[in-house]
Formats: sequence, structure tokens, C-alpha cells
Amino acid sequence: MHLDEQHHVITFNSLSKIMTYTFNKLVKGSFEEVKIKVIDSLKSEKFGIITEVQLNKIIKNKLNVDMPRYEILGACSPKHAYDAIMADEDMGAFLPCNITLMEKGEGEISISIVNPIPYMHSVDNKEVQVIANEVSEILKRVSDIL
Repeated sequence: MHLDEQHHVITFNSLSKIMTYTFNKLVKGSFEEVKIKVIDSLKSEKFGIITEVQLNKIIKNKLNVDMPRYEILGACSPKHAYDAIMADEDMGAFLPCNITLMEKGEGEISISIVNPIPYMHSVDNKEVQVIANEVSEILKRVSDIL
């Protein structure tokens, strides 16, 4: 596998295809409203939030630097997580699926949802790749409805 981050080109077994690392959306609304919408959209696809990191508060506490509100949600589909770990026990290193929310301006929130394909296709295991494709489709649907 070769990663060319500048052009978002990923090469697997001499095949090149353009792939994004995240599904991105700019959404209007308050931070809390958008966060609830993201969580509800994930729940509708049987994903739960298992971690929440308020990165802006950590940065302020550790570096005394202010930054816009920035949260990282760790989303997990128990079925897909279990299937991936049963296919390859090291798959837990790729979990959970991260979603970031960042204040961009008055009433605008940037959302980035990880696309698991670039990462999980680096594993030479067809079962894992099938699971990555399924999860990618679900997370893309979530992004599309936001």
C-alpha cells in the first residue's frame, strides 16, 4: 500500500483509486443541536458513541491555548466491531470510528466522519475488507443525511 496524502491516492496491489479519508459536511445549527443530530443519525444505523473527547478543553488545559470547540466522538457498531475482531484480532487498533465536530463560525459546525476503507484495506484479509466496505457505506449514509 502507498499513501499519497497530498492527492488522496491510495495504491493497493498496483491498483490506484482516489479515496477520501473522511466524509465531510458543514452543517448549520448550534454545536449541541448538530452533535445530537449526529448521534441520532448514528443510532439509526445501530452505532453508539463509546468515547467523547473535548479536544479544545484538553488543549486549553495542557497548552493554555484557545481553539474553537472541537469534539471527537468515537462511534461503534458492536456487530461490525465483533466481526472485524473475529476476522483479525488486531482490528481493535482501528476502533472506534472517529467523528469530529468543530465550530467554524456563528452557527456553522464542520463534521468529519472517518472512512474506514483506506485504513482497513491495508490489512490483507478479505473478510476485514468486506466489513470496511459495509461500515463505509453506513457512515457515508450518515454523512449524507446530516
